[in-house]
Amino acid sequence: MKQLLIKIFLFLFTIVLLDQLFGMGMEFALKNTEKGDWGRNNYIFNEVNHDIIILGSSRAIHHYDPKIFADTLGMSCYNCGEDGMGILLMYARYRTIVDRYYPELIVYEVLPSFDFLEERDNLKYLKYLRPYTNFSTIDTLVNRISSNERYKQISHFYRYNSVFVDIIAQNMSKEIETAKDYTYMPLDKVIELSQNENVSNQASEDQLVELPIDSLKLKLFEDMLMRCKASNIKIVLAASPMFNFSRNDSFASIKQLCQKYNVPFLDHYNDTSYCNHRDFFADVAHLNRVGAERFSSLLASEIKNCILE
Repeated sequence: MKQLLIKIFLFLFTIVLLDQLFGMGMEFALKNTEKGDWGRNNYIFNEVNHDIIILGSSRAIHHYDPKIFADTLGMSCYNCGEDGMGILLMYARYRTIVDRYYPELIVYEVLPSFDFLEERDNLKYLKYLRPYTNFSTIDTLVNRISSNERYKQISHFYRYNSVFVDIIAQNMSKEIETAKDYTYMPLDKVIELSQNENVSNQASEDQLVELPIDSLKLKLFEDMLMRCKASNIKIVLAASPMFNFSRNDSFASIKQLCQKYNVPFLDHYNDTSYCNHRDFFADVAHLNRVGAERFSSLLASEIKNCILE
């Protein structure tokens, strides 16, 4: 019996030791990653110090050209948008940034499904957060998204599960471009749509309004607006164009928050200068390079006229 207990102890000790060693190795690799998504995540959480910060989903990273904003507004600009992500990641990026310094202006591209409506599973947003729970703000946010995370995070194997290969590959990447350069991802194609696909997308967009509000997302959004106002950080919310004309009453809750905190909401969701103009779109939800540059110029000018003067 005693030998059995010793074997069990040694087995558990070995597992814990391997877990700790794996965690130390991954923390070192992550800390020294400067390329790709993880290098960019490192840069945003630890170093970015630009005057203008752009936040939002893929529609931010593909639609907002930082150079145009910088040239128009006379300030440095960095795009912190991320494909497939919304307020649950953007709030973490916002908080870690303002813990270091106050930017002059935050521009947030709003997309209902990612930013304030309920989805099937919010755990997908933890991909870029789990390895950074050494930040108290991120640790608290992760536990708000899932109360079980505080226990799972004890294991470094769990913390880096499904992402450690990407981190190692990007750490060893020979690419010249670093995260400091990786601020904008224009799409160089023109949409090709059949009439059936067009109608299908319209129906999908219209169904968004039927989804319930995600209370956590909305609370985080309100907290961000409230903190910006208290810190005298100018913040602008915007909705860039969709290919189809869509019902945008799903923005009602966000517009109420904007009114409450006197925050501008620049709504181009159904802008007829863009909607259904194929030359400006890469797909039904994203502008291509031509459309993005045109929209960036428009939005930067609007901000300059109504916010900064």
